[in-house]
This record gives sequence, structure tokens and C-alpha cells, in this order.
Amino acid sequence: MAGRQRNNAEALVDVIVIVDVIVIVDVIVIVDVIVDVIVDVIVIVIVDVIALVIALVIALAPPPPPPSRREPEDASLPAVDARPPSVVDPSGSQPAKNGR
Repeated sequence: MAGRQRNNAEALVDVIVIVDVIVIVDVIVIVDVIVDVIVDVIVIVIVDVIALVIALVIALAPPPPPPSRREPEDASLPAVDARPPSVVDPSGSQPAKNGR
């Protein structure tokens, strides 16, 4: 009977050790999941803050300066037609038809 008691005690110890290992593994997995969630939240917050800063910089940037106005050309200089000579009518009034 003492041998059987010993076997039962050893079996009970084995069960307790197995349960302890399972509990320890479960705790490690749960802690790992919690750490992963916290890291994910931190990364999402950092990315959102960076996106917000970029959006604010774009929104609050000063408008581009207006195009610079040229000073009026000197009236003593003759006006120059930018069209090629083949398109300009000899009279200077309108472009010639068919490039003549």
C-alpha cells in the first residue's frame, strides 16, 4: 500500500508540475500579447502625431508670394511680335492663312 501511495504522490507531483508549466506558459503568452498591444498602440500614436504635424505644417504654411509684376516696358523701345515671321502678316494686323 505504501508503494501505491508513493505512486499516487508522484503522479500528483507530476500533475502539479505540468499544470505549473502550463500556467507559466499562459502567463508568458498573455504578457507577450499585452506588450504587443501596447507597442502597437504606441506606434499608431506616433504615426498619427507625425501625420498631424505634417498636416499642420502644410495647412499653416504661408501662401506663396504673388507673381512678381514686371515694370512697364520703356515706351521708346519698339514692340516685338513673338510669333515666327512666317506666321506674321506683312501688314502686321493678323496672322496670314496657311502660314503665308
